[in-house]
Amino acid sequence: MDLIGKTALSRFLLPDRGTAIAALQSVGGVLQPQMTLTVDHETLGMVFRYFAILGDIRPEGAAIPELRDVLLPLLLEAENAQIVERLDAGKMDYMPVNKTLVQRLLPALHTVRVHVPWTYRAMNFDLGVRVTHLDSKSPVPYSTYYSQVAQFYGKNPKRSLVELGRLYSMRVDGSTQGSWLQPIDDGFVDEDVALIIEANVVDRGASGT
Repeated sequence: MDLIGKTALSRFLLPDRGTAIAALQSVGGVLQPQMTLTVDHETLGMVFRYFAILGDIRPEGAAIPELRDVLLPLLLEAENAQIVERLDAGKMDYMPVNKTLVQRLLPALHTVRVHVPWTYRAMNFDLGVRVTHLDSKSPVPYSTYYSQVAQFYGKNPKRSLVELGRLYSMRVDGSTQGSWLQPIDDGFVDEDVALIIEANVVDRGASGT
């Protein structure tokens, strides 16, 4: 699902929490229940935001083929040998990425109604505060993740549209320096960059459970 312009929001929404979690796991996501957010969105109503971090997708069946087909060839490149060694040794429990790679992974994520975090709040401020708070309690091994600008049109989730914009980096420490972390090389995965992914349930009156 490679999107240009506005598309139906219903192509991304999931019916309940269990289905949202299953979707995140289907692309190799390691669930992050402590990141879960609820947003009372002015256009859509109540949005339940469930998150995961992309984990080691190398084992057979760890993620959908469309995603593994993009990632696995990169891990065979010589410049990523140290990353593979750390994954093999259990010293890294997430899959490093870079901005170009995130862009390439979006169509695969979208096939199961998963996406990078969207801006339900301006610049994803609510998620940023949550990640920074969690890091202050238990430091995470990465420093950067990506969000995507999303604009919503219409007040009925079944008929609303979403228009996706640019990807931009967010710092775990809450710094507002902008999209500073660009890939050294498109084939190089950066251990400072993790891929946080999101699945959504929208319900104007229920609990999302």
